[in-house]
Amino acid sequence: MTKYLLFTLTLTLNIIVSFGQTKAEQDSIRNLLDNNFKKIDSYKTTLNKSTVESYLIGTWKFVNLQTTEGKILDSLKIQYYGSDGYLRSFKPEKAIRSDIKFSSDKRYVVFDNPQNETSKGSWTYEFNNKRVLLTYDKPYIPNDIKKLGIPIPGIPSDNLYIYKISKTELFLIELYPISEYEQWFNLRYYKK
Repeated sequence: MTKYLLFTLTLTLNIIVSFGQTKAEQDSIRNLLDNNFKKIDSYKTTLNKSTVESYLIGTWKFVNLQTTEGKILDSLKIQYYGSDGYLRSFKPEKAIRSDIKFSSDKRYVVFDNPQNETSKGSWTYEFNNKRVLLTYDKPYIPNDIKKLGIPIPGIPSDNLYIYKISKTELFLIELYPISEYEQWFNLRYYKK
């Protein structure tokens, strides 16, 4: 559910539908998105590439999901009001995330994700974008989407944004919507 939700949010934020919107409204939305992404970028790690890559190597066990203030979340319910005034609400989910192993040969494996599937592939740390790019060996399509029977092109990659990393602790940024065009984040806390 989380991967599908984040994929949907990314599409929603990257595609601005212009039906009935003036150019000024479209520009306003684009500026809002740009400012939102810049604000979130300011929280990402500033460690150099070689340090991040050396710290990443190893197996990371998920500990908990927490707010930016450190409050531990047992479950996550996302809801916000759209520009049309209607409440957008997603089914609550348990705050459980997968463990992940990064190898020095630039390979990764995700263990025991919520759909009981394992994904694996290659990883790269992009210093300029402050992200770990995971490229799947085969496309990941969540079970709830597979059940719909609709042919969907595979998701070729995923992004992990690092908030903080050390040799033994890792905090990843997990985005969620706070409005139709804005996101904020919680932190996935991992230990080696």
